[in-house]
Amino acid sequence: MKQPNNKLILTIDDIDLYDRDAILFDPGNWLNDSCVNYCFRKISKNYESSKILLMDPTVVSMLLIQINDKEDMDEIAENLHVKDMAWIFIPITDRIDSFETCTTHWSLLLWNSKQKSFIHLDSYGESNYHASCRTAMKISQLLDIEYTSVKKFACPQQSNGSDCGVYMIMFANFICSLLAKHDLILPYGEEEVYSVLMSTVNERTATSFRIQTKEELLNDSSVFLSKAK
Repeated sequence: MKQPNNKLILTIDDIDLYDRDAILFDPGNWLNDSCVNYCFRKISKNYESSKILLMDPTVVSMLLIQINDKEDMDEIAENLHVKDMAWIFIPITDRIDSFETCTTHWSLLLWNSKQKSFIHLDSYGESNYHASCRTAMKISQLLDIEYTSVKKFACPQQSNGSDCGVYMIMFANFICSLLAKHDLILPYGEEEVYSVLMSTVNERTATSFRIQTKEELLNDSSVFLSKAK
């Protein structure tokens, strides 16, 4: 099998995507930071809101691993306008101590400013709960608030070892769609959200998501490359 090379196929905002990234949307592959960030940017464009922030996973890792100085924290908070956000979507990985550590699992942390609460959705039990708490503490510093706790939110569970990133993105997309329709208010309780997610997020829909997203990425790439000639 021919290995993908490092050819740049798309630059969107400040994200560079290569053909090796596109191949990760094929079933059985783990999504990397670039794949997640690409999908988060697409969600942001679909549900445009100045009150919803979907964070770049690389920025989240940088906050956890590199940033401790208050001046740096304040600069990031200002650049991202975090204190103006009604909701913040934070991609969680088990890479919390070093950039040398490989990401093996994705989950989703939400900050709801109205309720002053963190919500965590993990498609593989409680695998990332410790990481979500560590991240919530850091986000609390960014928001200049006191950290309290992270609520575990029931969600569909993946049936394989590779779809965690896809499930996380699909959770984010579904919740963003609800917020866009209901004036930034989550209209359902945990049981109702869980019920709808159970009917929409599963291995079959995850595979469909992978295929559709890869097609969109390659279409975006074709436009980008044609303009670059």
